[in-house]
Amino acid sequence: MKKYYKNSVYSLFFVCMVGFLLPTIAEATSEDSISSWQYQRVIEIESGLDGEFVYVPLTVESDIARNSFRDLRVFDGESMIPYQFIVEDEENTTVLQQATVMDLSRGGDGEMMFIVELSEDGGLHNSLNLSFPAGEFRRNVSVYASDTKLSHESDQWRQLTDDAYTFSFFDSRTGTRLSDSQIRYPESSARFLRVVIERGEGQVGDVNQVQVRREISREADSVEIERNVDVSHSLSENTTEIVIDMGRHYIPVRSIELSLSNPDEIFHRDAVVQQSSDALRWRTVSRDSVFNIKTDRFFGQRLTLSIPETESRYFRVVVFNQDDSPVQFDDHVALTTVLRAIVFEVRHDKDYVLLYGNTAARAPQYDLSRYFQYLDLEDMPQAQLSTSSENPEYRVEEEKVPFTEEYRVALNLFLIVMVLVMAGVAVITIRRGRLGDSHKIEDDHISKL
Repeated sequence: MKKYYKNSVYSLFFVCMVGFLLPTIAEATSEDSISSWQYQRVIEIESGLDGEFVYVPLTVESDIARNSFRDLRVFDGESMIPYQFIVEDEENTTVLQQATVMDLSRGGDGEMMFIVELSEDGGLHNSLNLSFPAGEFRRNVSVYASDTKLSHESDQWRQLTDDAYTFSFFDSRTGTRLSDSQIRYPESSARFLRVVIERGEGQVGDVNQVQVRREISREADSVEIERNVDVSHSLSENTTEIVIDMGRHYIPVRSIELSLSNPDEIFHRDAVVQQSSDALRWRTVSRDSVFNIKTDRFFGQRLTLSIPETESRYFRVVVFNQDDSPVQFDDHVALTTVLRAIVFEVRHDKDYVLLYGNTAARAPQYDLSRYFQYLDLEDMPQAQLSTSSENPEYRVEEEKVPFTEEYRVALNLFLIVMVLVMAGVAVITIRRGRLGDSHKIEDDHISKL
């Protein structure tokens, strides 16, 4: 009887707790209802496709990207279906060729030239990587090509480029050496190259080694977006600050290209890129330098700052002027981002829409992501998105008070009652145990008599 009574109390406690939690569980499971998505775009697919995967490019600067793409859902009229979210990225492959440096010579004005012989005839190449002793220099570089070996003085060399450059210098402010020794030129199959390092600033040591490469790149489908900026100068910090407000639509940014008010202004400055959510607290995401040098001895420009792909409300470029006058930058910049896309499997008897506009939605997780890399998706058909429209099923839900807040008093009373009941059960159990022990002692005493 005692055991039955105690188990009944525990069962009552369990049933009551489940009853109180059911509304909360129901509230959580209704979060993924189609009525929670405010906008939709019809996915326009060519007819006749069945059981095939289609590729749907997304517009990065549209309202689709408002919630960092995490609220995207593909709806087939009956249910949400799996899709794979894709970030288009570049692919780089480098093929090295054996090369020998010969006929190195110098001119009286500091010019240096040499000939590079490749080990193979007909091999394609498009870049050189030069290795110098550490030094301080900035030089322009010209590259010429020939299928046969020629002297430096020959007029039979074909010019591949005359606007490449190389530089190396120590930055005392950051304590690092900045250098660029890669020379790029149009693709060529010539076996002999003539490299001329033009006269210019600083002393260049003899080249130690030359790597001849063919860089095969599949550039990512990128989008360039212009934004107006606020440009200010800090006299106390000797810096120029360029602040970019991305507004409500955060865009994943990969590079920021500055623009000059005076294209002929000559400078070489260190710079950092920072991001912030409130324009008060800043975090550095990249360090680099920007320059614009146009002289008789060196001609080169770098105004683009690359960063790890970052989403943020604000970006800031800080240019360190040291003791020089501030550089005059324009009030607009160009931001680069790469395209996004989704891929999913279609059925001929279904119509599909892309749902979005649900700030409470999380990024979905599908089994498709686990085996997507094993699918043969070459030459997949491409679909397009229509213009945005309101989801007819969308319902504006009133702000719900959490169940535990709405029934706080009742829940507290319930817990108090249950604590009292459990305490009562414990007291009764203990008393009955003691009474049983005293009866046993009395029975033992009588039996001994």
